[in-house]
Amino acid sequence: MKPASWKFWLLPMLVLAFIWGNSILSPEQSSAMSDAVKALLARVFPFLESEDTAVSGSFLVRKAAHLTEYMVLGFCIGTLTLKSGWRYAPFVGCACCLIAADIDETIQIFSGRGSAVRDVWIDFAGALVGVLLAWLLLRRRQNRNASHGKDGQ
Repeated sequence: MKPASWKFWLLPMLVLAFIWGNSILSPEQSSAMSDAVKALLARVFPFLESEDTAVSGSFLVRKAAHLTEYMVLGFCIGTLTLKSGWRYAPFVGCACCLIAADIDETIQIFSGRGSAVRDVWIDFAGALVGVLLAWLLLRRRQNRNASHGKDGQ
């Protein structure tokens, strides 16, 4: 298979710019954004506003954001690497996301927010889910095309 056009790398680069753009935010800006998202989500999930829980709603929102961002990134990069036909494409996709997560946490050090190894693991878990979803969807598409006698192109 031929390598993907630069246009196909645009979406993962935009996702990465979004992730790293959020990492540049000051602690105050980041907290305000998390609180706004928490207030919005609390309409559907009232337990996020509760003070009686062992873990705060803001903490859950922040960690869910990490997981979701990297799941989207993992899906985008996973799709690109899998379509390339590389033998170790899923591992390359996951490795790219792990490097992105490491850079993300390093950016947060310089923005005054600090860094957490836990966040890298959460990011990587999201990336694994994204790459797995890409693999499953592409595999399903290939199987459907094969059963209909198409070549999958």
